Amino acid sequence: MLETYGLYASELTDEERELGFEIVELDDPGQQASQLQDTNVAVVNRFRETDRIAKMNVPVIGGYSYRHERLAGPVGSNANPKWMPVGSVVFPTAEQALNSVGSLPKQLQLCH
Repeated sequence: MLETYGLYASELTDEERELGFEIVELDDPGQQASQLQDTNVAVVNRFRETDRIAKMNVPVIGGYSYRHERLAGPVGSNANPKWMPVGSVVFPTAEQALNSVGSLPKQLQLCH
């Protein structure tokens, strides 16, 4: 039987949690690739109010990728802004995605 995947992944790992990712309810569920997905949640690191890294399903080869998305469109009480990809690059790991946008905390280098 052919398995159907939604666009966003909803499985949170310990490593992702340590990097600041969390499971959130999608505020733009219309972006789901499949209406057959059981849930409207996604693993996301929202590092700014208008920017996030979202964990994406990769159904062709399996596994996951991570994509930088930005809230775009009109802003206001009656507006309906949507999360849109920033560029066409996806990252194979959560850490690489966060490094690409400079949102990982810098580690202190101690000199002896």
